[in-house]
Amino acid sequence: DITDCADAVYVMAYDFSPTNERLNDGHSSLSAVVGLLKYIKSSKVVEDASKFMLGIPLYGRRVSNFGDAKTYEDLVSAMGDSFEPSRTFVDGVVFNSVEIVRAKVREAKKFGFGGVMVWELGQDVPIEEVGVSLFDAILEEAATVDDGEREYLHE
Repeated sequence: DITDCADAVYVMAYDFSPTNERLNDGHSSLSAVVGLLKYIKSSKVVEDASKFMLGIPLYGRRVSNFGDAKTYEDLVSAMGDSFEPSRTFVDGVVFNSVEIVRAKVREAKKFGFGGVMVWELGQDVPIEEVGVSLFDAILEEAATVDDGEREYLHE
């Protein structure tokens, strides 16, 4: 069991190269991450998933040029007044929305992971932008207790 010799395992669940059929899913789709979580959980070499941390990107990649990455902050700025928490595509760039980030935190908890990590915090909008900041979404979702109630994080 890999967890016998590691204090933590950071699963950088992004920069997947999408297939042509799933190009618009981007480099870190929810379905790809759930598939990865299922694989890890069913693996015979992992008994304790609580040492695993799920990586969440705070950037997007251009569909037509996978090497072209944009920070989430730049993408939100490009959206201007048309920002929506479910939006995952702007100017040819696919990224994780607020809703997808929340879903990834829920999935990590469901599969018994010890938490999540981000790459990289400086690519988010300021955390004070409640409802827009991806890190804020992570904190809010992580604070949700099993019965669906939330602890209040903002003063």
